[in-house]
Amino acid sequence: MSDVAAELGLSHATVSRALAGNRRISAATRLLVVKAAERMGYRPDARMGELMARVRAGRQRGYQGSFGAVVWAGGKASYMEDSAVGKFLRGIRERSDAAGYSVSELYPEDEKLDATAVGRILRARGIEGVIMLAPGTRGVPRDLEWEKFAWVTVGFRMQEPQLHAVTPDWFADGLAAVEILAERGFRQIGYVYSADADRLLGGSWLGGYFSGMFEQGLKPMVFRARDHLLEGLSDWVKKQRPEVVVTHSEYTVEILAGQPRVPEIFILNLRKREPGKIGLVTSCREVGMSAVDMLVGQLRRGERGVPPFQKT
Repeated sequence: MSDVAAELGLSHATVSRALAGNRRISAATRLLVVKAAERMGYRPDARMGELMARVRAGRQRGYQGSFGAVVWAGGKASYMEDSAVGKFLRGIRERSDAAGYSVSELYPEDEKLDATAVGRILRARGIEGVIMLAPGTRGVPRDLEWEKFAWVTVGFRMQEPQLHAVTPDWFADGLAAVEILAERGFRQIGYVYSADADRLLGGSWLGGYFSGMFEQGLKPMVFRARDHLLEGLSDWVKKQRPEVVVTHSEYTVEILAGQPRVPEIFILNLRKREPGKIGLVTSCREVGMSAVDMLVGQLRRGERGVPPFQKT
């Protein structure tokens, strides 16, 4: 790089930035540097680049600003550390701190806040970017001040308005559940789900289950509950006689516990590994961290409001 700089009469720093594609260097200068480097036989050292990236990542970042983490359904006390929302928040806090941002958490149900009050509080706290969690069966208020903030939803995708979202691969989880159980010899694999919960996930768990059952050549057995109520579940089990039930709710375990013929239960969203329980422990902490990365990117690009194209 020193040779290229001397050849062109530029500083070492300018050549370094130009070769890295830094947009602060004009396109004409970047092209001039790249052509000179190629002509002089310059080749970047990938290992040195990796080392410098680690050095830069290890530097203490200064304060960049504040994020809002808004939990729409349920009060703060309802979310344990080992719940999905609790793990999302842990990842959000960790990544925000590493990126130089503080996190201001808001639980509208605790303080009976409407959309207008939420917007006013966010603006008063100097927040530019908002991460939304736990929409609940009623969804998220439609009349929020969308144009004033950058937004990311976590764990679910909004249909109106369509915002950027970071979620676990719920479909792959439903598919994996069937594959795992079929490998273990189960043929009568039932699925018990809440219509409201699955709708918030775009039908992903249900879609993964059906896809897995068809791939395995098995007949689907589905119990569909409304409003998280499992009335009639016991009768369904007696009639269908599943060997194992796939579900996303640990409440299903409690309902079936007193049955004379209790099927095995596979929980799609296990809070943590526990003896005697089978299922998938979703990497919610990492999802929360990824949501911060997406939000930081929006802020650095100056993007606010509803995006023209939703990314999930």
